[in-house]
Amino acid sequence: MKRRRGQHAEENHPTAESAAAAERLDAIFMSYLRPAILAIATALLVSTPLIASESVISEGAFATWHVMWLAVAVISLVGSAFFTSNAQRWSWADLLVILLVGWHVVSAAMCDGNMRNAWNATWQWGAYGAIAIIFRQQLTSALETRALVVVLLALAVGVSLHAYYDYGVLKPQLRAQFEKDPEKFYKQMGADPGSPTRAHLENRIKSVEPTAEFALTNSLAGYLLPWLILPLGIAFWTVQKETNWKVIGTFLGIALLIFGVLLLTKSRTAVLAAAGGCVLLLLYGRRSGWRLDWRWPAGIAAAAVVLGLIAVAAKGLDAEVLSESPKSLLYRIEYWRGTAGMIADAPLFGVGPGNFKERYVNHKLPEASESITDPHNFLLEIWSTAGTPALLLLIGLMVVTAWQVSRRSAVVSGELALPTGSDGKISAAEELKIGHFAIYAGSVLGLLLAGILGFVVMDPLETTRSGVLESSPEAALGIPLIWLSAFVSFIVCFVGLQEWVNRGELPRAAVVIALIALLVNLLAAGAAIFPGVTSAAWLLWAIALQRDEPTEKTLAAEPATAWKPEWTKYLSVAAGMLFVAALIGCYYTEYQPVLQGQMKILEAISARDQQHVSEAATRLDEAIAADPWSPMSRRLLADFRLRQWLGQPRPKAWGPFIDAMELYEKSSPHHFSQHEERGQWLLLAGRKIKDPEKLKLAAEAYQKAIDCYPNSSMLHAQLASILAEIGDKDHARSEADEAARLDALCPHSELKLEKRVLFDPPPSPHQTTDGKLPSAATVVAELRGKTPVPQPPVPSS
Repeated sequence: MKRRRGQHAEENHPTAESAAAAERLDAIFMSYLRPAILAIATALLVSTPLIASESVISEGAFATWHVMWLAVAVISLVGSAFFTSNAQRWSWADLLVILLVGWHVVSAAMCDGNMRNAWNATWQWGAYGAIAIIFRQQLTSALETRALVVVLLALAVGVSLHAYYDYGVLKPQLRAQFEKDPEKFYKQMGADPGSPTRAHLENRIKSVEPTAEFALTNSLAGYLLPWLILPLGIAFWTVQKETNWKVIGTFLGIALLIFGVLLLTKSRTAVLAAAGGCVLLLLYGRRSGWRLDWRWPAGIAAAAVVLGLIAVAAKGLDAEVLSESPKSLLYRIEYWRGTAGMIADAPLFGVGPGNFKERYVNHKLPEASESITDPHNFLLEIWSTAGTPALLLLIGLMVVTAWQVSRRSAVVSGELALPTGSDGKISAAEELKIGHFAIYAGSVLGLLLAGILGFVVMDPLETTRSGVLESSPEAALGIPLIWLSAFVSFIVCFVGLQEWVNRGELPRAAVVIALIALLVNLLAAGAAIFPGVTSAAWLLWAIALQRDEPTEKTLAAEPATAWKPEWTKYLSVAAGMLFVAALIGCYYTEYQPVLQGQMKILEAISARDQQHVSEAATRLDEAIAADPWSPMSRRLLADFRLRQWLGQPRPKAWGPFIDAMELYEKSSPHHFSQHEERGQWLLLAGRKIKDPEKLKLAAEAYQKAIDCYPNSSMLHAQLASILAEIGDKDHARSEADEAARLDALCPHSELKLEKRVLFDPPPSPHQTTDGKLPSAATVVAELRGKTPVPQPPVPSS
């Protein structure tokens, strides 16, 4: 036994040959694989905010990004485990990130709603986890970190320049064209007469706030916010040490340019978060002197957040709490009160990632302004969609991150322990230059990638002719505006900040405060699931946690975080296996079905437009088979079967329509709009052949829509009209009374019944001899036996 133990001990000591082989593998990883990882990750970061990420859930627009992020994470973890001796990047914060992503997968698997939205949102969380892990593992050099910061600041400047062009040129052109022919715009957007969509569309067109690469103004403001705070913090830190006015002036110029766009967006939450960030910079961004103990503001902020969450959970928020506050804040209180009901319904697993919009209207207040896609609070969004464990994991992550950051040095200064020596090996300085160059190359690749993937996801980059709608379709596509603005901004930033990249300092306080400002903004704004906005938070998190070069002193000071090398390798292998599973899951539940399903849908629409009936039906069946979770293909199939039946209303054609409609219902059972749409189809069919049984089916469909959206005055009015038509007068009057009650509670003029018209296909019992339809308010008043207030008739669509 003694001999065996001795032999085992000898076997644990590497021989000269094995050590040389390990060094060669390290050199290969550091010289080739790691720079490639940094270049690809930078390209993905740069391309993300250039595509409107508001469609990440509904359309799976970022499926390609999700697969690439997860694949790069797998390669990064394999490299950290097997090819480099510098595998000391794990901490409890990293493990909490993986657990948070994993719980979203569990929540999606337990979802009983729209599974397509659930998987799309889940793998966006997988991409967030990949961003965090990749840059924690591979961004280990202060030089490379500063280079990446300059790239992303230059991108923010490029987006800002586009925003100024949007504000000064594109928006005025669009408004002029709308004033010239408003009906053309309404028709293109499917805004029927009497629909609130018209008012929303007109408000968006007449809005002067820029959006640049984003679909929403607040998303643009949220994206720019951290890149406003970060250069201010760096400039403030630099000026206390030296007066390098070229570097300081460049940083201040970047901040001033971005701040101008922030003001143009009129985003109150972003401006307030920016002001708070500036105050924190003055308190904690100094090299020396008095500082307020960070635990005081952190404790106060944590207490405020906890009390706010308790208030939401206890339904203790109401409009009277802040009755004198701005309307936007009152609206958010309405959102949060509705969200509290969602949390109470599903406290453990949530309603499912990506299912907030479909389930929110079940708890939407009658006075609330709109059916929102998120609660405008990232904590409540995670709580309501993924359940209480997800919220606790996120809060735990923030607490652990704060604790670990407090133990780091004031400057992000960790350098990679690169192999050096003879035998023709590349020196440490050369290794850093390779990674430095890879990040710059990745920035250019990211601009090209956005141009290519923009066409893949049917959201091409805005070009120099995008704002001229009357141009000849045969004309050239034009150059993407972001390419032009980014070219200018990249040159200016690279030249103006190259000296800072080579020998400057990145204050950790500026990074942390930029992250805090973004999170504060997300406490009262949407976009928490939008990668164009939130990806920056995970990158800043990884930079803030960058470890200093370990020494005997630092290792003795924090033994709890000094993970043993063999442990980190095992953790990298385990995490790599989890990300392999995530990659496979993402491929089979999002990437492949979304891309194949959308392709089949496009082919079906093309065949339908060319009157190829059989081929269109076949393509839709193939789309359903390709993507078994998508409601869109089922909706199109049901609509297609209805058209067939309307062309020849025979019993033989009715069965396929009913089957398709039932499939559509199952794909999104909690979404009121699909029940409403089924009610419209059945009402249209019932009136087509004057069949009371089909009208009863329509009433049942509208009743299910009301079950999902009980505070909709329009749904109650529509149901009341159908019930009166089939002879159920008492029930019709009850529904009409409820519609009138809800309408009285609604303070928004564009949503009032007097401004809207019911879906009333011919032969309508309400249509006048001149083909006009009365307002919904008039129909409701008649059903209640009241004298209707005279309203101008609404043209029938």
